[in-house]
Amino acid sequence: MLGFFLRRLLASIPVLFVVSLCAFFLIHLAHGDPAVAMYGSHLEKMRPEDQIRIRTNLGLDEPLPLQYGKWVSGVLRGELGRSYMDGRDVSDILLSRLPNTIILNLAAMSLMLVLAVVIGMIAAIKQYSWFDYFSTCFAFLFYSIPSFWLALLAILFFSVYLGWLPSSGLSTIGQEFNVGDRLLHLILPTIVLAVSHIGAYIRFVRSSLLEVLSQDYILTAHAKGLWPRYIYYIHAFRNALIPLITYVGMSFSSLIGGGYLVETVFAYPGIGQLTIYSAATRDYPLLMGTVLLTGVFVVMGNLLADVCCAWADPRLQLEGSERRIGTHG
Repeated sequence: MLGFFLRRLLASIPVLFVVSLCAFFLIHLAHGDPAVAMYGSHLEKMRPEDQIRIRTNLGLDEPLPLQYGKWVSGVLRGELGRSYMDGRDVSDILLSRLPNTIILNLAAMSLMLVLAVVIGMIAAIKQYSWFDYFSTCFAFLFYSIPSFWLALLAILFFSVYLGWLPSSGLSTIGQEFNVGDRLLHLILPTIVLAVSHIGAYIRFVRSSLLEVLSQDYILTAHAKGLWPRYIYYIHAFRNALIPLITYVGMSFSSLIGGGYLVETVFAYPGIGQLTIYSAATRDYPLLMGTVLLTGVFVVMGNLLADVCCAWADPRLQLEGSERRIGTHG
């Protein structure tokens, strides 16, 4: 298992390099000037030599390949540069926001998987029942609703009309740290993020389990008179779990992408809100830091999915070894 993990880890390094390369050039070739974003209309009133000095201090006068080379060199030394707007180290800003995003995404992912597995399994076992049709309508409904619109509806109903839950932020302003208060502020973003992605997972669990239930060994188990729940939960679910793990890893990026909008609507101080802010203010070092961190998140999610698949199906661990043996042979 350790060799399998190391092979997958090494294979993720070129992926991160390509992601950073594409992101860097796309960000710098996009319309907008960080100096204008920093000084606004005051920049035009400055003398030309002062405008040149500002852009030189920001490193914007150098060729893009040289700027990228300096950025990569800094990343290899553990330095992500300084934010144009904030003036602080990008790594410090990211570390202050990272725990909030991890908590939100883990809570949303946990809630989504539990609901999707339960609803998808019942829909597959009771195929063509009223529950199956209802869950299908439920899945398509929430799959088609944009996450930001669902977030606005949740704020309008639960915060404005009912007044049950806070509409924004990480905690109540002016109040000391309180676990209950933090949890209250986490409920709405978590539910919205989970529900906005749950439709695809329900359909995937249902179709995956139906495919397993049609296999010969499941029919044989029924013919032997085994307890149906034992067949569903022990034999069928484990085999249906492997494609689900792969799907979770592959769709991890969409969950993070949806988190950007949800964090922004709820003014939740995480990496997603920071990415939107840095893009709007042309804060290149901060934006590259958030893109790199998001890339690491996605790669680690896929790596974790590979490891979980290898744990569930040990044959996958042998594929790479056999391929290498065949190559050397």
